[in-house]
Amino acid sequence: MICYNQEVYVREALMSALQQDLAGEQLEIIVSDDCSQDDTYAIVQDVASSYHGPHRLILHRNDHNLGIGANFYQAYTLSQGDWLVMAAGDDISMPERSRILHAAIQKYPTALGICSTREVIDATGKHRGYDTWRKELYGASTAWHRRVFADYAPIPPSVAFEDALLTFRLFMLQGEAIFLSAPTVRYRVDGSSISSQGLSDALQTQKKVLVVVEKLLRLLECLRKDYDVVRETLPAPLRDRWQAKFNAIENSLISRRQQAELALLVMSRPFLTNIAYLFSRQATAGHSRFVDRLGWLMRNDAAPLRALRAFFRSKNALYAAYSPNVPSFADERMVADDFLRGDFLLNF
Repeated sequence: MICYNQEVYVREALMSALQQDLAGEQLEIIVSDDCSQDDTYAIVQDVASSYHGPHRLILHRNDHNLGIGANFYQAYTLSQGDWLVMAAGDDISMPERSRILHAAIQKYPTALGICSTREVIDATGKHRGYDTWRKELYGASTAWHRRVFADYAPIPPSVAFEDALLTFRLFMLQGEAIFLSAPTVRYRVDGSSISSQGLSDALQTQKKVLVVVEKLLRLLECLRKDYDVVRETLPAPLRDRWQAKFNAIENSLISRRQQAELALLVMSRPFLTNIAYLFSRQATAGHSRFVDRLGWLMRNDAAPLRALRAFFRSKNALYAAYSPNVPSFADERMVADDFLRGDFLLNF
């Protein structure tokens, strides 16, 4: 379990990990605190001091903040098992989580990653639906084989999206990923992520988009270094496809950065300038018709349309993408060919 400044939630998160029951087997519960500035680590120590259960509990606190990816790698270095189950300091592992994952590991011996559905909860713990995202292995609900760490260089502090990095690593090893419909984690979504920003905060959101794009470009740089580690083990056609994938992602991210920069320009322009643009004649492709220009202003939240969109936005829009019902699908298997044909990171 990795944690950072999660004093409100970390006790429940750690207790849920310690309460796992795998038919009498001893689990290795590793807590790596990323130099929290609140009482997170003190709470972890308090829980540990009163724990007398069957599992082996290992506590660690970084002497400076590493970031999510490097902190997860730190937890890996303290582990001994073949599989590492990710847990965050604000999420809750369901009691049957280890049993479900253990059964899947036995069923799919060639898998290098197993990802389950997430029950989504809000800051108060209220149920908000189910997340069945299956374009990558979602960190909060994934078990990783240690090869995705051991066969590569350590995860650098510059990497912010460790689950994306590990997903690529898994498929570059020509491993397979398994997606399970059974929920095993209560995943907390409280509105602090970029995808949760309200439309009334559109200007700030676009600024955050630029920050995320830069982080993804740094991730891509790291992925290319990881690719060099395994390149000679791949057949030539697969090498070409990975190179094409990286190039397509880079082009997509650069385009997204340009869109965000343009959106910031539009949003910062005076009201009358945008009205003048709306009713002007434009020869540029995609701007020649009135409906095109209106749509462009709407997409970029130009004043005064920004306020109009915010007014009509549902208060529960943050959770609108999640399924209201418990998902039910057969286990899904994804291999490198499936991943390379997908659009992960291409439509950010």
